[in-house]
Amino acid sequence: MEAKGTFKKAGEGDVRSPCPALNVLANHGHLSRDGKCITEEMLKSALMQQYNLADSLATFLSSTVMNPDHKLGIRKHGQEKDGVPCINLSDLAQHNKLEHDVSLFHHDLFEGNNTAPQKEMVDNFVSAAPGNHEFVSWTDLAKYKARRYYEAKSKNPDITYDLQIGKISWSENAILWLVLGGKADRIPVSYINDFVIQEKLPEGWEKPRAPISFQDTLWLMAKMFGYSLVF
Repeated sequence: MEAKGTFKKAGEGDVRSPCPALNVLANHGHLSRDGKCITEEMLKSALMQQYNLADSLATFLSSTVMNPDHKLGIRKHGQEKDGVPCINLSDLAQHNKLEHDVSLFHHDLFEGNNTAPQKEMVDNFVSAAPGNHEFVSWTDLAKYKARRYYEAKSKNPDITYDLQIGKISWSENAILWLVLGGKADRIPVSYINDFVIQEKLPEGWEKPRAPISFQDTLWLMAKMFGYSLVF
């Protein structure tokens, strides 16, 4: 059995989610490697220890997904092991909960495979960024997010993208950037490929030195969205 922290791709019988951040944690053994029976405490602890999410943000995210009565909750009533509520990573594939249309690097449900990351979508993002395509900035990510909306709208007659999903979608943008780059202006393209496509911790990456708070997320989310309207 691989030591905790060692990378290993999901194998036969393992389950994964549409969220690369959680799949990375499972692939490195910071969550159950099979992606099953993950408790709220396990999820919160992994988010704080590995990505340096602030306690309040990690608590909100983990408690929300575990709450079957919350509109974003993915756990079903009675889903538990040994009396402890738990989820499987595959539960996150429920459409219009946390999985949604206009994802950065996944197809919409209408197109078929809406849970697996698409290498060509990452390549499209990188190729659209200016410069030598070795680094990308948060402004590149904001512009690509806006582009994805219009692409999805033109292809998907069943698109769902209301205010709630928009907030989730843009907050994912912000958290992705804060996890991979902290407050840096740019990050290596290799970080995106490793994290999203290979679903592993990027070579040379270090977790953010300061905890990622709600305020950090909301500020960058608003900044990205605002930039996308004027570029």
